[in-house]
Amino acid sequence: MKFSRHTKALAKNIVENCTECGRCMPNCPFLQAYCQSPKQLFQKFLDDGDIDPEIPYSCLLCSHCTRVCPQQLKLDEAFYSMRKDLIKIVVSDR
Repeated sequence: MKFSRHTKALAKNIVENCTECGRCMPNCPFLQAYCQSPKQLFQKFLDDGDIDPEIPYSCLLCSHCTRVCPQQLKLDEAFYSMRKDLIKIVVSDR
């Protein structure tokens, strides 16, 4: 799949700045289900160049992760960007 530069830049920012402190994990069933840390999840996305669509669509986009993150990383913004890219991919395949 082809993801936008914007989505890749958001993912790269998370990988480069996530300290894996774990503050985002305890109150997020989504993150608990899909990763050990956001850094690992986004690193896999960057390495593979792809992601199971279920993952970005499982995020509630509630911004709790950003509120508790000492780095103020916007995971919800990255997942929302992935969603937009996935829609563009589906539409362009028609």
